[in-house]
Amino acid sequence: MATYYKCANCGYKIKLPFKSRSQVPLIYFVKCPKCGYLNVVTPNDVEEEDVFHFQCPVCGKALFVEGKPPFKVRCPLCKSVLEVDEKGNVKVIKKGEPPKIKELLALLGALARSENPLAGLLGGFFIGLLLESFLKYEGEAEKLE
Repeated sequence: MATYYKCANCGYKIKLPFKSRSQVPLIYFVKCPKCGYLNVVTPNDVEEEDVFHFQCPVCGKALFVEGKPPFKVRCPLCKSVLEVDEKGNVKVIKKGEPPKIKELLALLGALARSENPLAGLLGGFFIGLLLESFLKYEGEAEKLE
């Protein structure tokens, strides 16, 4: 797996230290080893080699893996075992359990604010939604043999 950026000044192909475009910060600076130009790189400017992107059908997490299908992988969030065929179709082999973060935090919020459990419930639920959105950010799937 490799990510690259072509220097805006001379066109030299610069290898970046990221496995996927999704791991590149919103703004990243890289100095061209050939001409010395300081490039401002965004994820949209990055080229990937040999990276396949897909989504877990069980929990919805965006995933990437090195190589081209077919292969089997394990989702790092819900632990489902998935099979991706040559055409990129994803099939669930063994269904995992998606985390119930927002429900758990809503319950904890209701218990913590016993004088006003509704406010705690809503607060915990919204904090859980925010946390869950961070967990669903694209991650690398574990490749299985």
